[in-house]
Amino acid sequence: MTAAGQRMTQSTARFSLGALAQGFRERTWLAYGAYTLFTGSVLLAATARGIVGLKPGDLLLGGMVGLLVLRRILRRDYSFAVTPVDVAFGLLIIAGTVLPLLKAVIEGLYLSKEMLNALAGPIEYFLMYRVVLEALALPSKLPTMTRVILVVVSLISIIGVLQIAKFPGVEDFLLTFFPTYETAESPVIHRATSLVGGWEILAAISAYIVLLINQIQTTDEGVKTLGRRWNWILIGFLAFNVVALLSTLSTAGFLAIVLGYVVAWRLNGKLARTTLYAMGVAVVGAIALTPVIIERLQYQFGKAAAGAGNTSAVPNTWVARWTHWDVVFQTVLLHPASLIFGVRPNFDYPVLAFGSTESLYLLLLYRGGLIYVAAFIAFIVIVMRRIWQIRQKVNGFNRHVVTAIFTILTVTFVIDILDAHFFSAGEWQILMTLIAIAVGLDLRTDNFEEPPARTDEAAPTAMRIPAVRLASS
Repeated sequence: MTAAGQRMTQSTARFSLGALAQGFRERTWLAYGAYTLFTGSVLLAATARGIVGLKPGDLLLGGMVGLLVLRRILRRDYSFAVTPVDVAFGLLIIAGTVLPLLKAVIEGLYLSKEMLNALAGPIEYFLMYRVVLEALALPSKLPTMTRVILVVVSLISIIGVLQIAKFPGVEDFLLTFFPTYETAESPVIHRATSLVGGWEILAAISAYIVLLINQIQTTDEGVKTLGRRWNWILIGFLAFNVVALLSTLSTAGFLAIVLGYVVAWRLNGKLARTTLYAMGVAVVGAIALTPVIIERLQYQFGKAAAGAGNTSAVPNTWVARWTHWDVVFQTVLLHPASLIFGVRPNFDYPVLAFGSTESLYLLLLYRGGLIYVAAFIAFIVIVMRRIWQIRQKVNGFNRHVVTAIFTILTVTFVIDILDAHFFSAGEWQILMTLIAIAVGLDLRTDNFEEPPARTDEAAPTAMRIPAVRLASS
């Protein structure tokens, strides 16, 4: 190669690297990364673990973390905002990851994949929250992100409705690509699981979207912000989510929607007009699902449950749940150290026979003892107090969304008494995104892309350390 050709090749390489670096410095791709991360991690939450025990959503999250770190290095930006919500996540990481790991090492326990996945949970939740917070420019991208959330979760609900309606190919598709135990049980007991692989999870996320739609449609301003045709789109999504919720036959789901409407009414002083539509759809859906509902009631009260001796007004599943909780309590109380620091991060006999603790708070007690429970209660108080403060400061569409987030989190922490919703795959990705949206609206992440110059009038922003720019000679 001639000298001129070498110089041209070097110039081309430098130009390409410069263009790549400039592309990383730009922020336009970050929002699309946030949309992709949310969509992929929620839709693929119930897929089997593949590469080194990771799910596709884990790989997406790791990729986004790597890109954001690389972008900061190229921009020489090493600032980091610490909010009360970050402190709350820090408490979860210490109580749910660091201390249980130290206890397992001291006791000489084998660090299996199941144990490592449980220990990594709080770190993964924090990373999801921070990635969305940094990648999403708010409030400018809030309408688009809201549309993405509505479309993704409503798609899951639509597939759940098709599943319970025995639409050709849906069950085979779910059993092939989302092979959970509950998906395999669904054709037998007639409870929808959809892409999230669990009827309780489907019930919860359907309730979340119903509450979000109710909040958006409380005033005309909310619908207009999303777009001209979104009034009818929201009504359609509302119908599918209500039917999907009914098709799960979930007690926690029904409790979630009732409690959510009560909280929304207290916060807004009214409910959206479409609440009547939701009630109408619920009546029609209940009529359509009458055979399934009757079968479920017969099972619950002992007429169809094999070997069930329960003839009282207490459902069979509740009797089993109490038995389950009693086993967990007895296991935790076996040693004083277990009560304080937990039994172990993953399940062992006899709790392993159940495969879960049902209640999130019992799961925390089992994994990290009273320390983990106390840390999670502190997390609830800090996060809910912060979101309430943010709600007082925002207006218009932003206030509608933050009110919906506050309502959804209130519902989640209540139904966590019955099931571990906050940690469930498919739910925690949604909840972390909602928390990040609320915090991002408070920090106005639109404004911290470029640090402001130091002037007498300018005040430091909440997100980064002020920079002094010197004029070039």
